[in-house]
Amino acid sequence: MRQYSIFVILLVFSCSLIVAQTTDEIKERNERIRKRWNRSLVSDSTYTFNKEVNNLLKQTTEAINPGKALCVAMGQGRNALYLARNNWEVSGFDLADEAVAFAMAQAEKEQLTLNTEIASFYDYDFGAEKWDLITWLYGGCLDGDFAAKITAALKPGG
Repeated sequence: MRQYSIFVILLVFSCSLIVAQTTDEIKERNERIRKRWNRSLVSDSTYTFNKEVNNLLKQTTEAINPGKALCVAMGQGRNALYLARNNWEVSGFDLADEAVAFAMAQAEKEQLTLNTEIASFYDYDFGAEKWDLITWLYGGCLDGDFAAKITAALKPGG
C-alpha cells in the first residue's frame, strides 16, 4: 500500500510539473504575440494592413439588426469601431494592450462605447448564449476547444 501511495504522489507531482510547464509556455507565447502585435499595429509605420472594416463583416451586418457583438482578437479595433458606429453593443479582447488602448482612444474621440479586455483566447470568458455576433477576423487558427466555446457563446440564431 505504501508503494502505491508513493506512486500516486509522484504521478500527481509529475502532472503538476507538466501543467506548470504548459502554463509557462503559454505565458511566453502570449508575451511574444503581445509584443509582435503591439509593434505591428501601433508602433511600426512600415507594417501595412487594411485599416478599414472587413468587407465581409460590413456586408453581413448590413443585413441584420444590431445587437451584442464580441470582437475576438480585436487588435486596433477597426471592426469593433465599425460595429459601434452602427449601433452595436461591442465588446472585444486582445493580448495587444497597446493596440486595444489605440482602439479605446479612437472610441473616445468618436464618443463611442467599447468594452475591452486584455486577455488571451485561453483566459477570456466567452459566456453562454451571450452574443448576437462574434467576429474572429485574422486572429489566428482555432485550436483546442475555441470553436466549441464560440458556438456556445452565440445566442440562438446568432
